Amino acid sequence: FDMQLAQAIGEASFEKSLREKVTQENTSCRWEVGKLRQNLEKKELETTKLTRQLEVLGNQVKELSSSTGLDSNSVVSLKKKVWELEASAAEQNQQLTEQANAMQLLEQTRLRFEMEIERTKQIHLKELEDKEEELEDIRQSCQRRLRQFEMQLEQEYEEKQMVLHEKQDLEGLIGTLCEQIGHRDFDVEKRLRRDLKRTHALLADLQLLLASMGESGPSVDRGELEKVHIQ
Repeated sequence: FDMQLAQAIGEASFEKSLREKVTQENTSCRWEVGKLRQNLEKKELETTKLTRQLEVLGNQVKELSSSTGLDSNSVVSLKKKVWELEASAAEQNQQLTEQANAMQLLEQTRLRFEMEIERTKQIHLKELEDKEEELEDIRQSCQRRLRQFEMQLEQEYEEKQMVLHEKQDLEGLIGTLCEQIGHRDFDVEKRLRRDLKRTHALLADLQLLLASMGESGPSVDRGELEKVHIQ
């Protein structure tokens, strides 16, 4: 996720620098077009002025040529001036044409840059939307995984608590059984001790009886033997 985010940030930074470069070039073209437009307007004013001067001089030449009081030198001088003005006007027209062509070229360049800016903007917006959707998918995926981890941890915690309770219950049950078994062994031990004492007593009585039988002969009281047997 961090690598994808860093890549998206890097691409956005590159696109931003590209847009800034195109914007600067477009601004430069706008400035050049404005400068050429001013020069063109200035040249147009000069050409208009020269055209008017040509018209005035042309009229003067016609008037002077038709008059009889003007010498030939004056007419030649006026015609020379007219030719100079015509040459200057032609040069101005040539410059106007060149500047108009340059301005048109710059205007086309400016339009191309504006179209490129708009295209780049649309591409950038589309990529941003795609990146936002991708980041949103990643965020939702991370949230789902986080929720799964939380549920897993909760389940493990509940299972541990259940095992702990079962362990405590078993320990309590074992303790109770141990106490019961301990008391039961103690009672059995007491009973066995009591039976053992009685057995010893019976053995002692039997020994005495046998001893008495040995001294008195084979005639033994049958009632005494039955009494010992019952005990």
